[in-house]
Amino acid sequence: MAVLSIEPLQQKEKDPPDADMPSHLAPLLLISPLSADTAGATPRYYQLYQRIKFLILNNQLQPGAKLPSTRALSCELALARNTVLRAYEQLQAEGFIIATPRGSVVSEVLAGDELSAGEITGPRYRLSLRGKQIAAEAAPSAPGKCHPGIPCLSAFPTTRWRRALLSASRQVQYCQESSPAGDIALRTAISHHVAFTRGVKCHPGQIVITEGSRQAFQLCLTLLTDAGDRVWMENPGWSGVKTAMHTANVKLIPVDVDEQGLAPPAALWQQETPRLIYTTPTHQYPTGAVMSMQRRQTLLHQAIQRGAIIIEDDYDSEFRYHGAPVPAMQGQMQNAPVIYIGSFSKTLFPELRVAFMVFPTALLALLNVPLQRLLNGGPSRHIQLTLADFIRAGHFATHIGKMRKLYRQRRQALSAGLLGLCPRQYALSSQPCGMHIILYFLQRRDDVDVVRRLRHRGITPIALSTLYHGAARRYGLLLGFGNISVDEISRLIPHIQRALNTMEGDQLPAP
Repeated sequence: MAVLSIEPLQQKEKDPPDADMPSHLAPLLLISPLSADTAGATPRYYQLYQRIKFLILNNQLQPGAKLPSTRALSCELALARNTVLRAYEQLQAEGFIIATPRGSVVSEVLAGDELSAGEITGPRYRLSLRGKQIAAEAAPSAPGKCHPGIPCLSAFPTTRWRRALLSASRQVQYCQESSPAGDIALRTAISHHVAFTRGVKCHPGQIVITEGSRQAFQLCLTLLTDAGDRVWMENPGWSGVKTAMHTANVKLIPVDVDEQGLAPPAALWQQETPRLIYTTPTHQYPTGAVMSMQRRQTLLHQAIQRGAIIIEDDYDSEFRYHGAPVPAMQGQMQNAPVIYIGSFSKTLFPELRVAFMVFPTALLALLNVPLQRLLNGGPSRHIQLTLADFIRAGHFATHIGKMRKLYRQRRQALSAGLLGLCPRQYALSSQPCGMHIILYFLQRRDDVDVVRRLRHRGITPIALSTLYHGAARRYGLLLGFGNISVDEISRLIPHIQRALNTMEGDQLPAP
């Protein structure tokens, strides 16, 4: 800790210091004069406290050393006695000195311990096995150009949002405690919206507002699984799900996907009977596959027979560019064993961090009490009321329609640019939906290295191989087009081409 040294205070007439002060107090008496607190800087009592503490921590004042009296020290340093008293009181409160009948002395508790952070080395700290699993997963990169799931923020209707925010500020009652499940105005607006646009069967009481999809899935794991329970997830699939499963200490069962979505073998239902099944049936992440009707019906009936609960993540289903959006699986039967999760992060803006869950009525009755204890009411009421007004006024639906047209143009431009690459080495995903395209490598190449090279250019796609659990089945790049204009796409393609060219000859060994 540096010792403060500023202009001396104007000397005042003082009593002579004690002639018999011990020699070990010399460092204390020789410290430079303290600064006057004329500009609202550090108070002088705190400066004195810091200097004495510094001397103690650096063994210039040894444990058991007697400090001068407050009167003597105030005279020696030309300070008011109350200033010294406050410094001593702070040192005593923190255990650096103790009061004794013979005066204040340096605490023995500090003997042999300099409280140096440098003394604390690696062996004292370790990660748990769970922490090591999480650390081993691909580190998320700061979103740049072509990062999947990032919307076009420049097209966001800022003026309409501000009006809704102003309206919400007039409605909110600061002393009113909101429901743990979220504001009823927002839950009502969401229930009407998803019933009309997604075919979800629900009423406002079935909806719970969360701070993002991760919290929603974590709640499902916390309340519905025990350690060791089997949880199915799509392979490849969202890395956030894997991280949540590691923290919940459940057994992750990766289930491969094909062109019709999640494809569990018949024997898997008996061999690895699931407690939860995580799936993205309307637009599988990352492959884009749409689960067929037959596959959906089979999954629902098997879940009922086995006592499993399906978690349907409907993360960006609004963006379908040919034909009408595919309805949610939740609405395909009455009382479906499905927890439906929706989010506004990709449709509006990521920092909104508002998601919602639709629970089956019977399940919600069981979870009511624990949910109340775990939930904090979601994001602030300001944000919830703003979003509710934004949806009710029709601005959200209008924005979705506008973005659907914009993203269709960007998808076409990015597809055209990528098709100009060597067709013998690459292929494109074909599903006309979502906010990203997959550039598949037809040979086993190092997609992680390509992403690292592109990151230096501010381009941050996701390596497809990192989304598999276990050995990767395919390699490629997930390229988002939400946050890049058509003009930017033409400028980015050459950078992508060069990064791919450096990969030539880097074929990976067979697994």
